[in-house]
Order: sequence, then structure tokens, then C-alpha cells
Amino acid sequence: MNGHSNSARHVRINGGLTMSTSGPWLKKILSDPPPVSHGLCVDLAGVTDVDSSALAFVSSVERLLSEKGCKVQWLNVPASVLGVASIYGAEAIFESGSGG
Repeated sequence: MNGHSNSARHVRINGGLTMSTSGPWLKKILSDPPPVSHGLCVDLAGVTDVDSSALAFVSSVERLLSEKGCKVQWLNVPASVLGVASIYGAEAIFESGSGG
């Protein structure tokens, strides 16, 4: 998939996606979830710092929104996030999106 739905809600994450920031980002996304029919596109192009909490964030967003029937697409996934995912064997979580 090399595009995204025009009706999908977009969230752009800027700065760190670490233990101190992943919780607030998760709360922000879950406080106003997109309509199921629209889905969510999360743009990670602005992510500068990551730790294993970034993977926990991604997994939580995927799990919690998919339980509601909402599809998540990850855009512009930086190498640092993919690197953390590869340590845990979780790169596949990004394969449905356009990656980076």
C-alpha cells in the first residue's frame, strides 16, 4: 500500500518516542479515536529519539484500535524505530503501512 485513505485521521508524532513520551501520545490517540470506517495514519517522520517504549506504543495502538475494528497505518517509520522492532522480531507490525 503506497498511499493512505483521504478520510483517515492523521497523527504526526514529533520528538522522542520514549518511556517519558509514549504514554502521553497513547492517551492522546485513545482520547479521540478515529471512526472505525476511517482508520488512523500515524506519521513517525518527526520522531527523533526512541527506546523500547516506542515498540510498546506501536503495539498498544495496534491492539487497542484493532479491538475496535480500526485499521492503523504507520507512515515514514524511521530506521531507529525499525531497529528497535527488529531486536524484538516485531518488524512485521509495519509491513501493512508505507514504512519510511
